[in-house]
Amino acid sequence: MELLLNRTDVEKYFQVAIGRNDKDFNKFIQQAQMFDLRNLLPEKFFYDMIKNKDEASYQKLINGGEYTYEDYPYQHEGIKGVLAHFIYGTYLFKGGITDTSFGQVIKQTPHSDPVDFKERKDWYYKHREHAGVLFEDVKNYLDRNKEQFPIWEECTTVKRISFKTKVIQ
Repeated sequence: MELLLNRTDVEKYFQVAIGRNDKDFNKFIQQAQMFDLRNLLPEKFFYDMIKNKDEASYQKLINGGEYTYEDYPYQHEGIKGVLAHFIYGTYLFKGGITDTSFGQVIKQTPHSDPVDFKERKDWYYKHREHAGVLFEDVKNYLDRNKEQFPIWEECTTVKRISFKTKVIQ
């Protein structure tokens, strides 16, 4: 699947370790697209956006920006902003875990201690919550610009989308 953003896009929002391999980081991006973003958008619209991501109307949706609705200016962070929060939450939660032939481990050095599980989990859910807030702005943009996104209108007249986070303890 073609990715809607890359590591540099995520780094506009968050710090990513210099030593993190781009190939490995792209797995976090792909997971966020397939499991988080795809869950928020109607299937038909999701795949149309992936296919037509370079078209002008989708560029503003993906990259975000300012728009006017009923003579009032609004702004949204775009799909990239939403994805960046999903990606970073998962990266913080799973990024320090290394798979070895003896199982999964968290590497330690003499000069550092890994962040504990509870704190990583809290940050994971906080970033998911932030992604949900940003998605509401994106959804408003889509609803207010339906003429640019006929597939969005077609899909959303049948089913409304909501974002929910479930805390598992």
